[in-house]
Amino acid sequence: MKSLMIAAILALATLAQPAAAKDFWTTLNETAPRSIFDDLRDSAPRSIFDQIRDTAPLAPVFETLRDNAP
Repeated sequence: MKSLMIAAILALATLAQPAAAKDFWTTLNETAPRSIFDDLRDSAPRSIFDQIRDTAPLAPVFETLRDNAP
């Protein structure tokens, strides 16, 4: 009977563990200091391709399709 109770307690502890682990990793991720690579990524100049994409007009074919779409 004792071993059955111990097995039940261990089973409940095992089932409860993933939720606690998820909270632990989420908290750790939110409180961890930023990496030097995060700072480099945020401070790096934008790529010329990003600038071209943002300023390029839509091709006339796509504008026509977009305007005539039902």
